Amino acid sequence: MKTVTCAYLGDYLFAAEFGERSAEYFATSLPNMEEGDEVSIEVVNLPTSIARRIVLQGLPEQHYSDGYVAAEVVAPYLTSSTY
Repeated sequence: MKTVTCAYLGDYLFAAEFGERSAEYFATSLPNMEEGDEVSIEVVNLPTSIARRIVLQGLPEQHYSDGYVAAEVVAPYLTSSTY
């Protein structure tokens, strides 16, 4: 299992990194964020094979077709700890 921090814009997973990052990190480091965007951060433990694919989401070598599909893959592993 690997710990991954996932950032969502609504139901769309738009960024993920190994380890734990704060909401402030994603809010200040990702481009195209606008005031009023509903950003949520989830720290989740994923099987290693899924975690490796999730952190590539949004990059040229991404595995899933879009952030909605990636969010569906992560969903069964989420707990109630939204930041």
